[in-house]
Amino acid sequence: MGFRQIKVALVSGPLSFATLIRVFYLIILSVLAATLFISPLQAKDILPVVGQAGKAGSPPTLIFSTYEVRDEETGQLMAQLDALVREATARVGWVAEVMPLPFRRSIRAANSGAADGHYPRIEGVEDDYQNLVRVDSPLLWGEVVALTFDPAIRISDWGSLRHYSVGYPADWVIFYSRAGDYGHPAPVELESNILKMLKARRFQVALVWKELFRISSDQNQGEASGLTVTPLEQRNAYLYLHKKHGALAPLLAAVLDDMHRDGSFEVLCPFCKAPTQDSSQAGGYLIPPFIPSL
Repeated sequence: MGFRQIKVALVSGPLSFATLIRVFYLIILSVLAATLFISPLQAKDILPVVGQAGKAGSPPTLIFSTYEVRDEETGQLMAQLDALVREATARVGWVAEVMPLPFRRSIRAANSGAADGHYPRIEGVEDDYQNLVRVDSPLLWGEVVALTFDPAIRISDWGSLRHYSVGYPADWVIFYSRAGDYGHPAPVELESNILKMLKARRFQVALVWKELFRISSDQNQGEASGLTVTPLEQRNAYLYLHKKHGALAPLLAAVLDDMHRDGSFEVLCPFCKAPTQDSSQAGGYLIPPFIPSL
């Protein structure tokens, strides 16, 4: 029974019950068919997708890749950063969700678009991962520093490293991109071992990001005894977005700046305060567990 037959049935004499049921059934099927023809369903309409609203009327969601951590200290830092990013994202009208991944996969997920963004990452990583857009307001402040236990070694700048064997975290772009400048490059796969390897004289100098040194008066400082720390370059860590969300980068940067002014930045992330300690000597600096591959 087509549309014309339905019209005829409705305006003609009394209908039997069975005919009435058939009429209404066909009307419903016709309406559904017309709706699908006009606006066909797509996968994005029925499946959750990154960067999409999960439910009608709810704020859109951004999924950020971060790091899987195994120690309490780094876990506390990441929890503070998570709270900070969630608040900043909420202020621009989005909802942030966190997707912890093994450190090698975390930035690749954001660069591929499988995640909408990534944090924290030291500036300059976008040179190798060109789908990433930096939110230009730092999450963490720090310097690249050279470490040595040998008092005879004199380091003044990057160029002076050509005279020494140099250990560095293998996956950090800022370090492996300069490997040609080292006397003998010694990439370290497990960053948490780098100080022990330096102390065991596996190499003469180690390169790390200074923010991984934290002064703590209530912890044992023996491992850093006699360690000289020489700053080489200021490098901060940032929030990054996949380029499909690049328009949000200046908005999030402005929000993070506002959070500094209203004090909520430091409330949510006390660890994120800019360091004020003297960087020329190790003093009370410790090597806490590393944040993998910043």
